[in-house]
Amino acid sequence: MARCLPPLYDRPLGAADWFPNCISTYLERGVRQRLAVRDLGLFQRFVRLCAARTGQLLNLSALANDCGVCHTAAREWLGVLEASDLILLLPPYHRNFGKRLV
Repeated sequence: MARCLPPLYDRPLGAADWFPNCISTYLERGVRQRLAVRDLGLFQRFVRLCAARTGQLLNLSALANDCGVCHTAAREWLGVLEASDLILLLPPYHRNFGKRLV
């Protein structure tokens, strides 16, 4: 039978051991292949800043400034995170169409 779950769920492995390795593998293999990210530490900081803003309105300029990258780099990195299913950008719902666009 094929194993479908990550090792964290089907083996006696602690989250503190598994998550750092998962993130480093994702950064080293996936991100470097899709983007020409030279500073993986900076991208890792970007990922952590995105996680800290979970459930909030996305302010891409503030996120880029806090990370120390330009607006376009932050938009590209956010696109890669969304394409790899690490984040989900959920558009807000308002009855007023104008508020939805903001």
